Amino acid sequence: PVCHSLLWVSSRRGVVFCLVSLVGQASMFGGFDHLSRAEEEATRRQREQARADAAAAAADTGESLEELLEKLKLATDEGRASGPISKEEFLQFFASNEQELTSPETRARFKRLARTLQGKLDLNELMVAMQRGHFTELGINQDYGCEKLGAIASDYPEDTELAANQSRFIQLCHEAFLTALRDSRPQTLQTSGSLSKEQIFLFVDACQAYFTSTEGRQRLKQEAERINNMPNQVCVEMQHEMLEVVGVQRTWGVGQLARFQQTFSADQELQAKMTNFMQMCQMAVARATMTKEQIETMKKRNRAEMRRMAEEQQSGGRTEGKVTKEEMLEFFALNTVKLASEETRTKLKKLAQTEEGRGDLNRVLVDIQRSVFTDMDINRSFGVECLNGIATDFPDDRELHTALKVFAEQCSKAYVTAVKDAKIKSKTATPNKLSRGTILCFVDCVMNTFMQPETRAAFRGHFVETGELPNKVVDDIQREIFQALAIDPEYGANYLANTASKDYSKDQEVLTRLGHLQAARESYTQKARLSDEEASQAEREELLRNQAAARRQASVQNAMQQVQLAIQNMSEAEKEALKAKMLPRWRTIMKLPLDERMQYMQRQTPTDQQDFAKINTLMTQEAMSQNPANPQQRLQEIILGTAN
Repeated sequence: PVCHSLLWVSSRRGVVFCLVSLVGQASMFGGFDHLSRAEEEATRRQREQARADAAAAAADTGESLEELLEKLKLATDEGRASGPISKEEFLQFFASNEQELTSPETRARFKRLARTLQGKLDLNELMVAMQRGHFTELGINQDYGCEKLGAIASDYPEDTELAANQSRFIQLCHEAFLTALRDSRPQTLQTSGSLSKEQIFLFVDACQAYFTSTEGRQRLKQEAERINNMPNQVCVEMQHEMLEVVGVQRTWGVGQLARFQQTFSADQELQAKMTNFMQMCQMAVARATMTKEQIETMKKRNRAEMRRMAEEQQSGGRTEGKVTKEEMLEFFALNTVKLASEETRTKLKKLAQTEEGRGDLNRVLVDIQRSVFTDMDINRSFGVECLNGIATDFPDDRELHTALKVFAEQCSKAYVTAVKDAKIKSKTATPNKLSRGTILCFVDCVMNTFMQPETRAAFRGHFVETGELPNKVVDDIQREIFQALAIDPEYGANYLANTASKDYSKDQEVLTRLGHLQAARESYTQKARLSDEEASQAEREELLRNQAAARRQASVQNAMQQVQLAIQNMSEAEKEALKAKMLPRWRTIMKLPLDERMQYMQRQTPTDQQDFAKINTLMTQEAMSQNPANPQQRLQEIILGTAN
């Protein structure tokens, strides 16, 4: 899960409002080889106008950013820098910030500062300084206050009031920033020259503020309800509005943004900023289709993930070198003991007694597993990274692969055992609609049961005895899980088969998980035909396929890195030449079914394969920049030749 709001960065700068670090002095990009003389002249005039605007704003306000910041410093290095910050102190911090952010004086100050591009960029720094000042008023060192502010999710994991106040504080920051941009919107919009990196940053920040504001979310939600689908078109319209808010004519600005991949191909900071922007747009339109229950679940998951990340970053332990085979085997052995302990079983059982708790079972199981790395003095994040690399780091070590398989089976069994131990009670065994959480828990329980050695043995035994696939055994397993969840088995089976896909037609996770369950059922029942020797051979072959897939993935990643590097080093003329040569062929190939496409590519020369990779990457980049909310749709338009 990704938190699409403020990033709390513990640094000398304190709370940073932007998704990416604050940029320095504004500069208009001009004089590049790919700019025409007319564009260079327009850029020159634009610079002169920017300087004139800055001078006019300075005369109007009588204050520079430096002077404003000087007034707000308030002894930044003083105050207590240890011990807990109480809930009451945090609530006072949020309240005093709200009072200042919503005051007419602050709005006027922001409006004056935002009259120039540099002033708009400086808004972030001014807001940070204002926020930090309220820690000084509470007698708390500013850097320490910012550090503890970022740790609220882990220090107060169950405090919903504090979480709600923190969320409101984030909303107010976004809305104050957006209001300042709207208040200072220029009368004349830019239609020539070029967009600078700073302007693109500002546009993205404006979209971030709008899409996460109450106003923006309500607008997307209303459109989603009106069309009964994701509000992609309104998302694009909102982006166009933000272009004009930051002083850029929308049609011209869209054309400039479509070129950012080429203009700033070597700028990793801007590329990362735009990637985050695209993810934010996709998340915003997806959120608009969610129910309140789903949004709350997402928020809880995000908070839990933030807590986990904070804890793992602070977990200490070794972070270099490699985790050895012996350490991996020790990790599996210690997990076996921990998962089988009465303490763990009781903890999981208690958690599984509520639907909310069952939704947290997987996360808690993961936390239990990862805690073993801490016991071994290995940093958790580093340990998980090494654990995920077993297939490539130890490709031929059957002992280690067997231990990993047994470990996965033990984790799966612990999940199912917790649900069965909980003895769940329900007011009605046949509700009108199975809840989302119940469906997901049911799928997890059945899938985890399929993984158990005794289940596979039962499948095989049924086939040997009857000559039939073990569908009856699967039905019995599902019946048992429904009963454990206090759902009438006949009702539950009928609901999942005939109604769930209608009730959850917009819920991609539910539909995907149900699809995975059906695929797993077919796979495991078909494997019942295999003898023990054949099953062992099939497992070895599957292991080899997984290893080959891991090697292919590493090879593909390396090849893609080479393609990206090659594209970055291409001139605009070379890119246009590549399009002229490859675009018609690429469009033809992309219309073929995937298997035919792969066969065709295998027949090409290495040079042509690389050119296809380059043109595919270029077109994908263009689609993402032209329609961040739905890049796949834009890519399809390019393939079909219907893109404007």
